[in-house]
Amino acid sequence: MQEERLRAGRAPDEPGFGEEPRERWGVLAAGEQTETVPTEPGCYLDFYRAIAAGGTPVDPAGAVATLAVLEAARRSAAEHAVVRL
Repeated sequence: MQEERLRAGRAPDEPGFGEEPRERWGVLAAGEQTETVPTEPGCYLDFYRAIAAGGTPVDPAGAVATLAVLEAARRSAAEHAVVRL
């Protein structure tokens, strides 16, 4: 969404810049019940400000854990099976 807005000429510091429209929100499912869940707003500026300040805006351990979840999801879809982490 942020890329689309940048291409449309909007500025990253505009209010609501990183917010996703409702049709792009996620759906949380538990059994037969589902719930629409708002996407957390993104903010490129925060990321680059942290880098400029000498910080690491993404915890490397968190990035590795995220990759493990994504790989498990890929395997689950390919094998049509539950992949436990």
